[in-house]
Amino acid sequence: MRALPALASLAAVSAVAGCAESETGRLSGAVTYRGAPVSHGTVLVSRGDGDYRNVRFVAFSGGRYEVLDLVPGDHWVTLHAAAGVPASRDGVIPGLPHITPVERGDNTLDIAIK
Repeated sequence: MRALPALASLAAVSAVAGCAESETGRLSGAVTYRGAPVSHGTVLVSRGDGDYRNVRFVAFSGGRYEVLDLVPGDHWVTLHAAAGVPASRDGVIPGLPHITPVERGDNTLDIAIK
């Protein structure tokens, strides 16, 4: 019976440890073109320091995207491909990229293309 209080204590410690603030950031938001949600595409996120070794391509659908586990700091955010959004021959979508600061925890950036 001594194991039961020890297990209860371990569960309490685990619950408190799980509440600790994350060291990384989460970036999410809506993707719209002329006010309507973009059905699907790919968001490209990279550190704003010019180090492109950590570029992330994240598929999205339903007009919303989410990128997890970003190191805090400035990030470039752009669309690599988006259904129904015109791009130039080199794939650049006018008005992008956005440079946005990402902090620990939840961050929001809505990408609205006109």
